[in-house]
Amino acid sequence: MITIDPSSHSSGVAIWQEQTLIGAYVAKAEGDPINMARAIFALCSAEFWFSKHAVVIETQQEFAGQRPRIADLIKLATTTGVIAGYLSYAGHGIGFVLPSEWKGQIPKPGRVSQPYIVAERCKRLLRPEELEAVQIPSSKRACWDVWDAIGIGLVALGRARRGVAAV
Repeated sequence: MITIDPSSHSSGVAIWQEQTLIGAYVAKAEGDPINMARAIFALCSAEFWFSKHAVVIETQQEFAGQRPRIADLIKLATTTGVIAGYLSYAGHGIGFVLPSEWKGQIPKPGRVSQPYIVAERCKRLLRPEELEAVQIPSSKRACWDVWDAIGIGLVALGRARRGVAAV
């Protein structure tokens, strides 16, 4: 299974083999949403793409009290659609999950200096060998994307409940 927290500049990607995390990365691409889909595709080994897997992609959600820029939502929705289309065309089964369905109401930190609750909870749930498979990017914001992709996978696999809480 592959789980993705998409963004138009950096997307978190977690790759799972059965119940085990075997890699977690950030895919970076500028400009065109097709570049992001290609960056995600390039992260995975050829063996992964030649066998069919489930793909779970976080989709957009508007939260009460937030006023997102419409242009940002459109760009993110386009990026998500292109990623889904690209992977679907390659023969993978696609599923979507809302942020509230997997992480509940846990917000991203207001500042990069603050700890990210999702990351802390994921670290407690991963086995030592899985923690070694996580490639932490230098950018804190991109790091949040990687931890979100891992959290999506933990919940999708039943290893965590909503809010990335232990089962």
